[in-house]
Amino acid sequence: MTLLTFASRQTWPQVLAILDQTPARLVLFHSDDPSESRRPAERVKDFAIATGRLAAEAIELVQVPTTDLKGLEDAIADTAHRLELGEDNCKFHLTGGNKLMALAAFDWCRSAGSPCFYIEKEQRVIAFVPQQGRLEQGISRTLNENLAAGVDPVDMVRCQLDAAEVVDGGQLLTLNADGERFPWQEIGPRMEDGRYDFRRLLHVEGNEPPARAGDRLELATAVVILKNGIPRVRRGIRTVSSRRSGDGRDEGEHDLVFNWRGRLWIVDCKDRVSPEQRMEKLRAELASAFFSDRARELIDQVEEELREKELKTLKEDLQAVAEAGGQMAKTIVVRRALPPQAMDFARSRKMHVVLRSQLFQQMQQGLFA
Repeated sequence: MTLLTFASRQTWPQVLAILDQTPARLVLFHSDDPSESRRPAERVKDFAIATGRLAAEAIELVQVPTTDLKGLEDAIADTAHRLELGEDNCKFHLTGGNKLMALAAFDWCRSAGSPCFYIEKEQRVIAFVPQQGRLEQGISRTLNENLAAGVDPVDMVRCQLDAAEVVDGGQLLTLNADGERFPWQEIGPRMEDGRYDFRRLLHVEGNEPPARAGDRLELATAVVILKNGIPRVRRGIRTVSSRRSGDGRDEGEHDLVFNWRGRLWIVDCKDRVSPEQRMEKLRAELASAFFSDRARELIDQVEEELREKELKTLKEDLQAVAEAGGQMAKTIVVRRALPPQAMDFARSRKMHVVLRSQLFQQMQQGLFA
C-alpha cells in the first residue's frame, strides 16, 4: 500500500499515520515553503528511514502548488499515474496542508475510487471509503495509544523541530530492579530531605552531564514518570539553533521527553528559588542591623525588579517548551513554586503544572487526565 500525504509544520500526524498504516511506499506532497512544508517533509522522511519504517527508495517527495486547484489536481493525478496508483493500492492522508490541498486530494480520491482519512487532535481517525462513485464517511476509530511506544523519543523530537537541531540525544532512563521495588510514597520525603540520590533507582544509558542545581528534581521526576508505567524517558536532549543569532539563547535543552498514550510529552523541570524567598533571606540577614526607610524602599524595589525579570524568563521558558512539541504534544511544567501570573500563562497554553511538594500526585493527574 502507498500512503499519500501532505507535509506541514505539524509532523506528528504524519508520524502517527505512518505508524498506523505501515505503508510499503510513502509519497510526501509539499509546497515550496521551507519552514511550513518542504523541511517538514524532509524530516518525516528522515524519521521513517531512521526508525526502520521505510527504506529511502520507498519515499518520494513531490512539490505541489498551494493556491492553484487545477495545478494541485494535476500534480496528484500525474503522481498517481506514474506510480500506477488506484482504488486497491493507496490511501490519502488529508490532515496536513491547507484546505485547497485537502479539497484537491478528496476530489482525486472520489474520482479514483481510493479511500482517504484524516486524524483529529484527539487522535480519532475519520475515514472516507468509496461507494458507487462517491466517498462515504466510514466508522471512525481512535488510534492505539501504544502506537508510538517503541519509538525513541529523541527521534520524535528530531522530526518535530524546525528551527533547531538535536546535537545530543541525552540519557535514556529506565527503572532498575531497585527502582521497580521502590515505594512511590517515599519519593516526596526523599526529595525533600535533600540527600537521596535518585540515580540508584535508574538504569542510565548515555553520558552523565555536568552537575547542576536542578539535577535532583529532574531525576526524581523521571522516577515518578517511570513509576506511572511509562517504559523509558529521555533526559537532557540538547538542541542548537539552526539559525544562530549569537544572543546567548542559541542552545536549548529538553529536560525530560517520553512517549505516552500516542503523544510526545515534554517535561520542563526547574528548581529555582523565587525572588521573594531570596529577598526574605536578605531581610533576615539585615534584621539585626539598622538601615533607613530609604534602604527598605530600595530593597522592595529590587525585589519587584527581580520578580518581573523572573516572570519574563519563566514565560520565555514556557513558550519555548510549548513550541518544541507541536500542537499534538503534551507539556508538563515542574516547579518548586510558580507565581500566579506564570501559572495562568502555563494553563492558558494547556500546560499541566506540577509542584515539587506534590510531585507524584500531580504528575499522575497530568499523565492520566
